[in-house]
Amino acid sequence: MKNITIILIVMNISFSQNQLIIPPAMIGNNFDLTLQESEMEFFPGMFTQTMGVSFPILGPTLIMEKGEEVNITFDNQLPDTTTIHWHGMHVPAEFDGGPHTPIPPNTIWNPHFTVKDHASTMWYHPHLMHKTNEHVQMGIAGFVIVKDGEEAQLDLPREYGVDDIPLVF
Repeated sequence: MKNITIILIVMNISFSQNQLIIPPAMIGNNFDLTLQESEMEFFPGMFTQTMGVSFPILGPTLIMEKGEEVNITFDNQLPDTTTIHWHGMHVPAEFDGGPHTPIPPNTIWNPHFTVKDHASTMWYHPHLMHKTNEHVQMGIAGFVIVKDGEEAQLDLPREYGVDDIPLVF
């Protein structure tokens, strides 16, 4: 019985180990993004339907500087209406991305604002009434990293994807 248990544990480990997904980073103040359906192969030969932002799952990490004007376009290629909310960011109400700013299928939403936040890590995600959970669980979400002069002076790891790794739980 003990040998069977060990074999099952080893089999489970070998089937459950996936490479860590690190979303690519986009740096600057102009971001062109597409909300899309896709699929991912989490286990060999097994495909899962997903949604993402320009990628099969998750969206790129948007790296911004405090004080800069950013211009973002979201092209909604989903068959469903959604929104994109800037969780934790100080943005004008019209660009907050809550339920009051739906993005219907086959339309483009273009939020633009001055980054007012100090250095921090935040995230963007759908926030449509009765759809938030479904859209986020399918993979529509991404990080926002805001940098500023004060943070730049600190001795912190900052090589994105190497020693500065974003984790989604």
